[in-house]
Formats: sequence, structure tokens, C-alpha cells
Amino acid sequence: MTDVPRVTVVVVSKDEPHLVETLGVLRQHIDQNQGECIVVDASRKRFDAVRRTHPWVRWVDFIGPFGVAITIAHQRNVGVHAARANIIAFCDSGGMPEEGWLSELTAPLRAGLADATCGPIYSLNTRFRGTINELPDGAPVRITVTANMAVLRSAFDAVGGFDERFAYCEDTEFGWRLQDARLRIVCAAKAKMSMHWGDVAQEVLRGKRNGQGTAMLFVTHPNRIAEQITMWPDLLAYPAWLIGLPISLALGAVSWWISVAWTCLLVLPAFRALRSETPGTFLRVKWVRSVSFFGGLISFVLDRRIRVLLVVSGHGVIRTTPSRELLAKCGIPTQGIDATKRCFGMRLLWCRLHGASIVDLRHADLLRDGRSDSHLVRGLRLARRVGIRVVAWDHEGDESAPRDVDTLIVSSRRRQEELVARSGRDRPAVVTIPHDWTAGAGGLGDNDAGTHLEAVWSLRRVYESLLGIEILPDRMSNG
Repeated sequence: MTDVPRVTVVVVSKDEPHLVETLGVLRQHIDQNQGECIVVDASRKRFDAVRRTHPWVRWVDFIGPFGVAITIAHQRNVGVHAARANIIAFCDSGGMPEEGWLSELTAPLRAGLADATCGPIYSLNTRFRGTINELPDGAPVRITVTANMAVLRSAFDAVGGFDERFAYCEDTEFGWRLQDARLRIVCAAKAKMSMHWGDVAQEVLRGKRNGQGTAMLFVTHPNRIAEQITMWPDLLAYPAWLIGLPISLALGAVSWWISVAWTCLLVLPAFRALRSETPGTFLRVKWVRSVSFFGGLISFVLDRRIRVLLVVSGHGVIRTTPSRELLAKCGIPTQGIDATKRCFGMRLLWCRLHGASIVDLRHADLLRDGRSDSHLVRGLRLARRVGIRVVAWDHEGDESAPRDVDTLIVSSRRRQEELVARSGRDRPAVVTIPHDWTAGAGGLGDNDAGTHLEAVWSLRRVYESLLGIEILPDRMSNG
């Protein structure tokens, strides 16, 4: 291999189960094309065993920006900046390139016939999706997919790389900016890639994420809205049908044919679903994607800065708590919410639209009063259904762990063992934080430095897990 590689293949990963398979197949392509492979890994050392068994790979440990859980665009940019070649190829974890893939994908770039290329992507789970970008050789590509793509470094730099505001659909947006810059993106039809797309749950999750990403595309590229509706009419069709259903039923009382006609509009998507090997999954993914798309549009209108809700027991007063002080030090926005109000559940839903993902309940004994119909209990159950995690602070003397809680913070190891032994299968995760610190009335500074430091780092780990982010040590300082 020469000192300067001819091509760099960038793979991004965060706990990807198929990474080992992909690297195993990539090795021969790298050797045949005098290239290099860079893995930008956000798994926080959990894949060190894979690193050690693939010494030919340049491994970049990645820690994302504070508060950002999805860092695909960031990782790809880091990979390109670390690359030594003038041609950059992208391959996703789970991708299985076929014979001659890398040479065919980069041939138009080396010949000066294109600034970027995409190859066809075949599904190894044909039940869920068909082939992507199966076009004639040299045909223009409308939608770029980085699971099988190569680009000249000069073209990448010309448009500024991937837009890091995007959690999803960043590759589509990157391709659009290449097109807007009059750069050529063509299909390399012989550069074939097969892809593990996962099971039904992963496909539904992917539909949700694509819906959110498409909403971002609508906002950032308003000049392409008509084009997007043409390509993805189901984004509007499914929600529009659902919204119009009660109206058509009401009008059906006057003219029965209106209700029948509106119901018959489902014939086309039903026919398309029947052509799929799994019609139920097809329709489910379409609905989830459409609903996520509208939810994404709404979220751009709302202030999404709220992350953690601190439950108060009346008068809207937020007393000093360890959680509040820690989150304030880390710059994570919090907001108090009164559990005694009748509209507690609706407030939780409204805050969820504003980005809230955690409810911090200072007094877990409020959940042990036996009133399953209380505003607090009903509200927390509703919150958990819409994806909000509930953290509660335990107090000594209670016989069992409360229900409707995801994480319970206790004050001693003995108490943790006691609750684990008494609770059933649906018990919450129990975390110990030093007793003196949680009992202190003055917050983080009441007790000795050792107890304080242990408590801060314990709470840090709890919130890192719940928020899906890394709270960096320099943000934990007491200054």
C-alpha cells in the first residue's frame, strides 16, 4: 500500500451489531484499491474488542457535542477530515459490498466523469424494502444514500460537508446541496451493495426517523417542497385521510356516498401494501413516518429547549435538589411542573412537544399512596406512553419500589438490595447515591468532598443514560 491512499472508506458506528461483518468484507476492497478504512466510533469503548481484531482499520473514538444524541452527520464529517485520500467512499455498518464494489464506485470520479457517485443498494431483508438507486449506469441520482456513495474531497469541501443540524436524512440533504452547486452525481450501476436493514421494530423506528428528517428537509429546503411531495406523497396522504375521516362520517349522515368515497381512498395504499411481502408492516411504517413528519414540523415551531421536568407538590415552587443543581451546572434546561393540578397529564404532553424527555420526582412516596386514579399517577403513566422517562428519589421505610417509575434513586446499597429482592419483574432500575448527600437540605455543597464527588458522578451516570448523551467532566466543575 502506498503512503497516500487512493481512496478512504468511512464507516460510522454506535454499537452497531453488524460492524464486524462489514469490516470483514471491506478488507479485500481496501487492499485491491490501495485504500484505507476509517471507523468513527461513538460506542464509548464498548467496541474495543473489534478494534483490536482489525488493526488495519484507523479507529477514531468520537464524543459528540453536549446534548446531541444522534451524531451521524458529525461522525461522517470527522471521518472525512481524518481521511488522507482525495476520494471518500461511505459504507454503513451492516453493508455487504459485492465483488468489485469500491473500484466500480470510484471509477467515474477517477475518470473525471462525476463529482459524486451512488450505487444500488439491495435489501437482505426483502420483506421490508426494495432496491434503492437501481438506475442505468451514469444516470443522474436524485436521492443520495451514504450506505453506498463516494465523493471527491473537493466537492465535499465545496458544499461544507454534512449539515450537523440533521439527525436523520443528512445524506439526502448533502446530495441536494451538491446538486444546487451544479456538481454531478451519477449512478455507478456495477457498484452493488447489500444491506442488513434489521427486523420489524428497526424498520418502524427507521420510518419514524425518516419522517422527522423529512420534516427538517421541508424547513431547510422550501424550494424543494413540491419535489418532496411528488417523491413522497404518502407523507401528506395518510394524515390527510385520517383528519378527513370524522368529517366524512359526519357528512355521511346527509349523503352516504361521501363516507363511502372517502373510505375507498384507502384502496390505493392497500393495493400497494398487498404487493409487499408484509402488508401490515408496510402500512405501519407508512403511518409512523407520516405522523413523525407532522410531529417534526410542529416541533420546529415550538421551543424545544426543555429537557427535564421537576415535579413540585404545589404552588409551583422548585426547591433546590441535587438533580436541579447538577443539570444547571451542565446547561440542561429544566422546568417545574405542579403535580396537584388537574391538567397535569396535558401539561406533560405539551412539555413533551417542547422536548421534555425526563420527569424528576423528588418524593417517590407520592406514588405509594394507593390512589391509582390520582392526577400524578395518571399523568406519569401517560408520560411514559409518549416516551418520557420517570426518575424518582426513594425514602427509607417504604416496603417496595413504586410503580410507574423507570429509575429509582436510593440512598444506600442496603436499601438497593432490599428493593431488588422485594420487587417483581417490572421493577424500575435502582441506583444508589450516597445517603448524606441526598438527605442534605442545601444541595451539592453540604457534605464532605469525597461524598459530594461520588454523588455527583453517580447522578451524572444516571442522566447520561436517560438523556442518551455524554456529560463531559469539564461541565461538572463546581466553579
